Amino acid sequence: MLVNSINTQMKNLLKDPSLLLLVLLFFLVLIVVRISNSSFGSTPVPEQDIQGLDKIPEGKTAIFFASWCGHCRASMNEFKKAVQDSDGLVIMVPESNENRKLMKNYKIQGFPTIVKSDGTVYTGPRRSQDIIDFANGK
Repeated sequence: MLVNSINTQMKNLLKDPSLLLLVLLFFLVLIVVRISNSSFGSTPVPEQDIQGLDKIPEGKTAIFFASWCGHCRASMNEFKKAVQDSDGLVIMVPESNENRKLMKNYKIQGFPTIVKSDGTVYTGPRRSQDIIDFANGK
């Protein structure tokens, strides 16, 4: 009975090109979403204990990012390297409800944004060593 039902539905699907197109589009969207999620990076973003704070810890530089941001995704490996190579000087701050106050206090309006605790905004290249140099005041 189930096989007959599936056969009937497949025949109907092949008869109606718009329905077939809709099903193909659905699967294409699933594939794109899967690829985009996996391209965010194979290694996790370093955990930071900054959730819910209203200011960046003194002497630190924060990289504000969003998982949906193409520029953030393209630079994520450099950001992670900056965090790993800076001995705790550079931290990652994801866009989240817990970080809204922090983002508002530093007037974060786009991603990625790199800011020192004193409010100085970085505008240079998104390379790890350049970010670390900025964090060190060079």
